Amino acid sequence: MRVVGIIAEYDPFHNGHEYHLKKAKEMTGAQAAAVVISGSFTQRGSAAFYDKKARTAAALAAGADLVLELPYIYACNAGSEFAYGAVSVLESTGIVTDLVFGSECGDAAALERVAAALLTPDFRDRLRRELPGAVSFAAARQRALAGLVPPADAALLASPNNILGIEYCKA
Repeated sequence: MRVVGIIAEYDPFHNGHEYHLKKAKEMTGAQAAAVVISGSFTQRGSAAFYDKKARTAAALAAGADLVLELPYIYACNAGSEFAYGAVSVLESTGIVTDLVFGSECGDAAALERVAAALLTPDFRDRLRRELPGAVSFAAARQRALAGLVPPADAALLASPNNILGIEYCKA
């Protein structure tokens, strides 16, 4: 049986989320969907507008078959930790066969190339050299990635959903 994993906040749950759930099942041929959502606090650290029970009920009514809570330590952390925690929760179920997420680029292969490059020792060495003079971590990461992937792939780090997608791929 195929089970698609989805990582979300659903705060608030809306028609686009329902469409994403249905499309994720359709794209993967999954018979079920497992969703991991943040609890009482969102990734930005603010209190969720809607109670986690209401968001869970909305997801279940829209076609999710299992909704799990992302522990606070991951839910309110940087994208890399958010992604690691969410992917780990889905993986720990032992039932998720596919992971579907949104991105600005829609190119899974490009996201995977960037993720692979970010995991290399060469990237880590380059990042260490860039960090002292960089204005921000994001700028240092972008500079360190240059030359390891095509420029169009490196540009993916400029968009928030691409960044999360890359972090999901890394996790």
